[in-house]
Amino acid sequence: MRKARAISVWTYRERYCSSFSPAAIAALAQQQREQDRKKPRARGGRPKGGMGEQKLRFVESGVREEDADRIVAKAFGKPPEAVRRASKSARKKSPR
Repeated sequence: MRKARAISVWTYRERYCSSFSPAAIAALAQQQREQDRKKPRARGGRPKGGMGEQKLRFVESGVREEDADRIVAKAFGKPPEAVRRASKSARKKSPR
């Protein structure tokens, strides 16, 4: 079954509930399209900021490295050794 396309509130009001001219409705539609175009869209791929980068952020904020390893490992459900390896590769990458 196809999902129904959502109509924004202003479109519904202007088309069906008010006496705006067709030119005003077209201008509002153009403005909405421009706003939609400016919104950042997900491009797929891996999300930014993996385990290593999160650990480095913790360390920069004053958390000890061992504690940061345990915190991030628990959050990701991985062993602390995996976090250490990830932080080594994150240090090699340029900052985002």
